[in-house]
Amino acid sequence: MVSLTKLSSATVLSFTVIITLIGCFVLSANAIRCHQCNSHLDEDCNSLRLTVPRGVRDDQYLDDCQVPDDATRVFCRKTVTNIIVNSEKRIVRSCGWRAEDLRGRNDTCMTADNEGFFEEICACFTDGCNSAPSSMGVQTNVLMAFGLSILMIISSAVRSG
Repeated sequence: MVSLTKLSSATVLSFTVIITLIGCFVLSANAIRCHQCNSHLDEDCNSLRLTVPRGVRDDQYLDDCQVPDDATRVFCRKTVTNIIVNSEKRIVRSCGWRAEDLRGRNDTCMTADNEGFFEEICACFTDGCNSAPSSMGVQTNVLMAFGLSILMIISSAVRSG
């Protein structure tokens, strides 16, 4: 067995980066967290803004998805229903697992014009993506992995030069 003192710093650095990347991508692949609420029952669900005193801003409805064993692809869903009769707008945020409804597309929306109401159903595949629109479209763990990789490369360059 080779001791760590005999390995070059580049080899140790390579192992560290590989293990970190595997941890970032594999460990988070099995679960997804989605906002789960109904604006008809929870006023805060409409925009995920704080309207309840001393509530937790934006993450108050974020929770792990509980899905059946036969689920093939878990995702977050946001359904916006405009009821024409009374001009009411309802938003339901939830987990989904019926991927055949998505027709193989990622981060997609579908619309339905039914008698008396209009519905838009959107699906996405990253934690908390069924929230209000966000300017950050990249998963946090991807950003962490990228940042750590850059830091390791800079550290290696400083040590060798």
